[in-house]
Order: sequence, then structure tokens, then C-alpha cells
Amino acid sequence: MRDNAPKECVSAVSVRGLTKDFKVWGPGKPGFFRRFLPSSLRLSETFRSLNNVSFDVPKGTTLGIVGRNGSGKTTLLKIICGIMTPTRGEVEMRGSVSTLLELGAGFDPEFSGLENAYMNGAFMGFRKAEMDKKIPGILSFADIGEFIHRPVKTYSSGMYVRLAFAVAIHADPDILVVDETLAVGDEAFRRKCFARINQIRRNGGTVILVSHSLQNVVELCHTALWIERGRIILQGAPAFVVGEYERFANASYENQTIILDHIQKTGKAPVPSHGAPLVEEQAGLHQPRIYEHYGTRILNPRILTREGQAVSDLIMGQDYIYTYDVAFDRDAEHVRFGMMIKTQSGLEAGGAISHGLDDGIPLVKKGAVIRLRFTFKCQLTPNAYFFNAGVQGLQDNTTIFLHRVVDAVMFRVMPVKGLLATGLTDFSVHLDNTSRISIEYKDEP
Repeated sequence: MRDNAPKECVSAVSVRGLTKDFKVWGPGKPGFFRRFLPSSLRLSETFRSLNNVSFDVPKGTTLGIVGRNGSGKTTLLKIICGIMTPTRGEVEMRGSVSTLLELGAGFDPEFSGLENAYMNGAFMGFRKAEMDKKIPGILSFADIGEFIHRPVKTYSSGMYVRLAFAVAIHADPDILVVDETLAVGDEAFRRKCFARINQIRRNGGTVILVSHSLQNVVELCHTALWIERGRIILQGAPAFVVGEYERFANASYENQTIILDHIQKTGKAPVPSHGAPLVEEQAGLHQPRIYEHYGTRILNPRILTREGQAVSDLIMGQDYIYTYDVAFDRDAEHVRFGMMIKTQSGLEAGGAISHGLDDGIPLVKKGAVIRLRFTFKCQLTPNAYFFNAGVQGLQDNTTIFLHRVVDAVMFRVMPVKGLLATGLTDFSVHLDNTSRISIEYKDEP
């Protein structure tokens, strides 16, 4: 989860008007070899990877960048880190920088892992005495045993990445730039990487993270940025930006243009204060996000008590009903209904569906209205949460959302005096009466 970022608003990274053009292969390059090249391999035009991109990353905060492949994310990071030169614009960095982009790009395959660690440290500006102090931590983190003394050309891809990550992460940077590096390695290694990144964040470091794992962006970042075709589409609270990006990514090709036009006309999302947004801030931003529907409409989502009273303040341990209606404006096949509870940061706390993956209502006729009632016991700990609602069905033999409403209902779980449960859910854990707590005092020698 996100920690509280400092209130200091000094920018660690300032990006102003970045534009990057590349020469691309296409028809039209003159020369002797032109007639021997297929038309797709003839150089003649310019591709704009970034188009007038500007933003700031305040010191001590984490920025998540999302976007489809080819949207310009990696190009942006390379320019920020000085690996690539922009066509126009500038970047100002305040503090030391460590990058996790092309891990091990500077490794010499003939040298041992240990020798490469020292060389990479020298490239980052560390003296040998400084690296001598860092090496034990690097070796422990990489955990490749005796291979550290063997040439890296003998390493597996996993060992190569472990060593490269360990060297980069132990630079103790003021600013850490991370590309999709964390997608590699086993689960235990990824957890170790995230723990180290979180340590840098807790120590006041600034992090820029590009990830296709949208949940990582929501959980780790204070703000998020969505880039599409080299332009910034949206910047703001991670849950909002990721939700809008998911809506776009899951839309049909025809609807994507409509979605982009709508977002650009309505403006950017409000940026919350640094750190996890307050309940009041999130309430102010609360606007249900409705995905395009295919002849199906979710209506009137709400939370009820057992007696049928609408509520938004819930009490732990009590039963409630989450209900909504679904109107069908045309026939629908293999229909299923669902609900999901999410935290303020977008983390999925839990949910349910009406039918299994191989089940569902075979056919719902046009004109039908179905009322869904999901009964649940509130076991969430005090905080603010959101309900989603969704309807799935078959279209062209593919299961799709016929209609979906994100953040349909906001509710609070009320504080409880003397509550001992921690985390998101109360598992009714208690200290067994048969437990014996023994305290022994040893005399001083």
C-alpha cells in the first residue's frame, strides 16, 4: 500500500515539452540499394514517439505511468535517465538517479559477476571503497552463490537479472526509475524487489514506475500518468487514471476514439494531495465510471439493511444486501452478474459472481428486468470502500461485459472502539484461552 508522502512540493523531476522523433522505414529512400529492399524497409519518414510531454514529480512521491505498447513510455524513461536525447524539450533531475531499464546492459560477458558489479558501481560514480561496503548487500540480494565468481556468459537469464537488479538497487538513489523489470524472476524475487523499492520510498526517495501491472500502479503510486501515442491523456489519482485507461483498453476499436475525445474534452482528473487520498477527497472525486453497454443497463445500485433501508455507513459484523437492477434492451445469451468491493486505492478486497464460468442464464429476452441481491456480512475494517457492478454475456461467441459500472456505490465501515483486527478484513482472530504467555527474566551476569 502507499505510504504517506512528505508534504514538501519541490520537484525531484521536471519534464518540459519533451518531443522525440525517429526515422522510420517506409517507401521512398533514394540510393543504389533502394530497388533491392522491400517497400517496408525503405527509410523516408519521421515517427513522433513523444509529443510535447510535460509533468513534474514532487520529491518523495511515486509516479506510475501506464499506456499500451508503443505509446512512448520506455522512450520517455530513457530520455529522463539520459540514455536518449530528445528532439526538443528538457528534463531537470534533482538528486542521484538509478535506473532499472535495460538491466545488465553494461555487463561484460567475459568478466565475473563480482567484477561486473564493481565496474557498474564505478559507472555510477562509486569509488572502490564505497563498493566494498555495498558488495555484501548486493551478493545477499542477488543470491546466486558461487556463480558470482564465474563469467556472466555462463549465467542463466534469471541469475543475470538478479545480479543486475541487485547492483542497480543498492545505489541508494534519490530518484529510482523502473521499467517493466519486475515482470521477470520468480515470485519470491519479485517480492524482494518490491520490498527494496518500498524501502527507498520510505526513506524519502522518488520513484517513477512504468508497469503493465495496473494493480501495482494503484497500490504503489501517489499519482498516475496515462500516455497514448506519445501524448499525456490523463494525470491524477491512480485509481481514477487506471480505471479510465482500463475502460479505454477494453473498448472496441471504434469506441476508443470516442473515449479519448471525451476525456480530452472533460479535462484531466483532479490530483489529490500527496500520499493516500483522504476519505473526503475520494468522496469529492467519486463519480461512477460507466463502461459502454451492449443493449444492457445497470440501474440503481445501492446497499440495503436486512429491513430494506438504504445505507452508506456500515457496521462490522452486520449483514447487508448489495442490490441493483439490470434492464435488457435486446436478447442476451449466457448471462452472469457480478459485484466487487475495492479500496480507495483500487485494491480488490473481494467480490462474487452469480454463476460459474461454465454456467449462466442461457437466454434473457429483450424487455426483461432482473433485480440482483447479493447478501453479505461486513467483515471489512473501518475505512472507505467502493462497490462495482457488472453484467457479462456472449457476443460473437466471446464473453464480454454487456455493461459495467466502476465505483458505483461508495460506503464507509464505521470505526469500532477497541478493535484489534488489522489489515482489510476481520477474520475474528482471538487469543485462545488456553494460551500461556511465559515471561522469563534472566539475572545480569
